[in-house]
Amino acid sequence: MPPFTYRAPAGGGGGSATDDDWETVDITSADWTKTDPDGTATAISHTGGVNSATIDTTGNANYVDACVWYKELTSAVDGSSLDYTDKPVHFRGVITFPNTGYATSDGSTTGGNNNPPPGSRTYVLMGLTSDPANFPTPADIAGAGLESWTSTSRLYRALVRNTATGSPSGVINTNRTGLQNITEALVASGRKATNRVEFEFSILPQENLTANGIDVAGSPKTDKLHWRGRYDNGDAWGGMQTFALGQRFGRSTNGTTKLYVWVCVGRTAGSGSSRQVDWTAHYSLTGPLTSGTNPSGETPLS
Repeated sequence: MPPFTYRAPAGGGGGSATDDDWETVDITSADWTKTDPDGTATAISHTGGVNSATIDTTGNANYVDACVWYKELTSAVDGSSLDYTDKPVHFRGVITFPNTGYATSDGSTTGGNNNPPPGSRTYVLMGLTSDPANFPTPADIAGAGLESWTSTSRLYRALVRNTATGSPSGVINTNRTGLQNITEALVASGRKATNRVEFEFSILPQENLTANGIDVAGSPKTDKLHWRGRYDNGDAWGGMQTFALGQRFGRSTNGTTKLYVWVCVGRTAGSGSSRQVDWTAHYSLTGPLTSGTNPSGETPLS
């Protein structure tokens, strides 16, 4: 199923996300490889499109040093490996907390199923890497997602990258920013949480880049990641925001040109009790934005 339905603009027209455009992540599928050195996630399940896991009390501040699932992205035509150095890649992702707890800004109204509860420091992110063999410190990685960071009304947009150039594999860098605060007026209008984030980025050829440390001359690069939050009723919180990612690909010590999608779940800071996290994850991987067979008009990578 699509991650959300777009509302038609005033005056008619518009469209909706379609099943053909999006892949639904089922982390219990045999297609996914799991790495979890700290035993972060237990009671892992997938029901009706919703993934669920119980997160232990250990803190993993770098996001991808917690529990990670990954799988190789292959051609929709013949199942062969994709070579991200051969053509541009455009990735879109949506992470949703469908059962999150919520509260109005003054704390007077609470609700939801508390999976996860506000302030639990739990997170789910998704993105791309060419370097899964080096988790928890892949040299080539980019992605975004949601984090329950504070005990008040809002979730946070979380982001991960690795732009350091030191050997052997750089340093993981994270970033977070608060989504919309939920007020009593928003709750009364049917918007109880900004519980989903959509994001997109491209990996593009950059022949002009020079070598520096583990950076490879002329390596492909993701310059920017675009994102925005959405309310639990699907409405967009605002326009797309831009983060200057600056992530190079092709720095991997395993020398592969393959590309992998990954999903991670964990918590940033340790706590005295474990927490359940429910989430949905959808992604779409396309080539150049030209005419194609997908309803979106984009061409599947082949």
